[in-house]
Amino acid sequence: MGHFSINMNRKVKCRLLLFVILAVVGVSYLPNDQQLMRIQFVCMTIAFLFVCFYVYRIRQAVSRARAEADTHFVQTEALLSLMAIIRPSAPLPPTRSWAASPDFLCEVASRILQDKPKLVVEASSGVSTVVIAYCLRMNGEGGRVISLEHDEHYASVTRKQLKIHDLEEFSTVAYSPLIAHDLDGKQYRWYEASAIPESAEIDLLVVDGPPAKSDCDVETRFPALPLLFSRLSIGSTVIMDDVIRQGEKQIVQEWLRRFPNFHHEYLCLEKGASVLVKKESVSPSLSK
Repeated sequence: MGHFSINMNRKVKCRLLLFVILAVVGVSYLPNDQQLMRIQFVCMTIAFLFVCFYVYRIRQAVSRARAEADTHFVQTEALLSLMAIIRPSAPLPPTRSWAASPDFLCEVASRILQDKPKLVVEASSGVSTVVIAYCLRMNGEGGRVISLEHDEHYASVTRKQLKIHDLEEFSTVAYSPLIAHDLDGKQYRWYEASAIPESAEIDLLVVDGPPAKSDCDVETRFPALPLLFSRLSIGSTVIMDDVIRQGEKQIVQEWLRRFPNFHHEYLCLEKGASVLVKKESVSPSLSK
């Protein structure tokens, strides 16, 4: 806010100075000279337009500030709710930005506590892994989360966080480099998923990685459901973050086209999220 205020003050001073100069020039001419009156009119018109533009920019800045304040308030409420639910024994890793937002973490936590999944698979790792492990421990039914992480450094960081919170018993963070997968004759790069047992049934799939190349990237996260569909149990849930972006929206649409047995719900969270619930076992359509 300090940097914003400094910039705004400089802009205010420059524009007010320009306005004063134009106004002085305008009124300095005698009104009985027709040519000078035209010049006066032009100067005052320019000054008026500058003032209007300045007021418009101020209104835009105020609107953005209010929207940001509302977002911060909602996320603070969500974080407080999350802390009350899981009662962490140590500080949580940072949320938002590249990490999951508190409202998304609250949604994941609520579904784990309600549905009591035995196996949670997470595409990516971080603060969400810690929250998921806390919820599985609270359920007391021997659940476990397997997080696939393509960055070895972040995998190590998440493991350390799980150790700090004494959650190693309920979690596995697997270094899973991105490798080529063939789907419908097309190559996609996604996690190497050997850390997931072949015979295991996934009850909850959380898709928050790999990082998208752009807001319109429709390939990076698409393989998650086609590759793991056969391992999803009946009634299982798939939750994908960042669906406010165009790429993720298109991925969800394509998933629903290929897997019509999923019920879909869009959640109006900070970054947008989609929840897909597997209702019955049918063969997916892999044709384009």
